[in-house]
Amino acid sequence: MVEIYLEGLKPRIEKAWKDLGKTPKRRKTELVSEKELKATIEAAAQENEKIKSQEHTQEVSVKKVFGLNEEVSPDNILKLVNGTLVVKLKALVDEIKALKDSEFKQHVNEEKNDFSEWIRTSLNNDKFADIADNILTKEDYISFLEALDQGKEKQFKVTSIRPKPYSSKKVQKIPEQPKESKPLEEKPKDKPSIEGPQEEKPTEEKLPEQPREEKMMEKQPEKLSVEKRQEAHKEENKEQGITAEKNIIPEVRHTEVNWQEIKNNLATLPPSEKANYLKKAMETNPDDVNIMFSLAAEYHRMNDLFNAEIYYKKILEKNPDNPKVLYYLGSLYYGQKKFEEALDCFNKVIKLQPDYPKVKDYIASINRTKQEIKK
Repeated sequence: MVEIYLEGLKPRIEKAWKDLGKTPKRRKTELVSEKELKATIEAAAQENEKIKSQEHTQEVSVKKVFGLNEEVSPDNILKLVNGTLVVKLKALVDEIKALKDSEFKQHVNEEKNDFSEWIRTSLNNDKFADIADNILTKEDYISFLEALDQGKEKQFKVTSIRPKPYSSKKVQKIPEQPKESKPLEEKPKDKPSIEGPQEEKPTEEKLPEQPREEKMMEKQPEKLSVEKRQEAHKEENKEQGITAEKNIIPEVRHTEVNWQEIKNNLATLPPSEKANYLKKAMETNPDDVNIMFSLAAEYHRMNDLFNAEIYYKKILEKNPDNPKVLYYLGSLYYGQKKFEEALDCFNKVIKLQPDYPKVKDYIASINRTKQEIKK
């Protein structure tokens, strides 16, 4: 049948060319050397890199400036030494109040200022960062953030002058492009409204910096047992004054997590690709709780509540007393109107951390709703 069809097709094609007054070109086979082929491939690769670089430069040049109440993306979350994650500037004041003086000095001292660096590089807010650069003490930071909340930052003045000037501009970096030769791999924050809290959904949020526990692990022989690793983590946490309940300790198997590489790679990805990147990171680091938390938050932000719930629960299997994860899971249930499950999560948060921001608002809203239903 095919041959009969082709035989009938050939004269029609010839007639069409004749009507056009043209002759079809004969197919030519040109041979090229291996050297020419390689040069063409390299030129195409360079052109591709050039286009990617231009796109990245354009993306970086149009940076969003975050205000007091806007949540950062998972890859820009601020992780404090006590294990708390900060997702927006307004939440920072309560977390600084909760820090011990020794913990605060690990973030801000004469040589560094993690908070002003975060404000500049993650919130892209140079105006606030320029003021924060001059702050040295815990009391001044609290006063500054409270002044911001009241819109009186211009009236704020530091009470303790830094011995030498500090600027977070010197540490600002543009994230590197991920290398093509290495597969990519990639991190969330708070926000209910008080008029009947809205579902606490992590908008785009920063992968935690490499946990301090990693440094301890580098000094241990590669084949330490899980028990010995946990003991080593406990000892280090004890020296730093950090409680195990508040600090997520990732146990890394197979490979060591390069947080800076993951953070840089995440910064170059569009939101639609971040979840896939984090899933790849999970394949090589299945027990890393921080990557798991980032993936859960990314699913939550994408409104994929089914997968977000799965990963929040996986974290709680490893660390059932983590108030941050319980808070997010509770807010997820609240958005689904699963009020009993939400209330269970929020009550656990209150037991672990009575002054946890926004939780009491959620509980009050749920109780009001339940009373209205009874009526």
